[in-house]
Amino acid sequence: MGDLNRQIQTQLNALKLKGCLRVYKEMSENAAKRKLQYEEYLALLLEEEIRRKTEGSIKAKIGKAKFPFSRV
Repeated sequence: MGDLNRQIQTQLNALKLKGCLRVYKEMSENAAKRKLQYEEYLALLLEEEIRRKTEGSIKAKIGKAKFPFSRV
């Protein structure tokens, strides 16, 4: 892994962007193959982070709500 990749991983960790951290390498390779503009690549990366955070927020709220479960 190159120095730049390590730097990006460290920065994503510091910013707590775990969704980006998980997919950035694969997405950057895919973006290069598809010749995406930087803004398109960045939008896709940020979309993944938003999806992960929204999903986590929903799970946390459901857990906090303590809905009663009925067993049938």
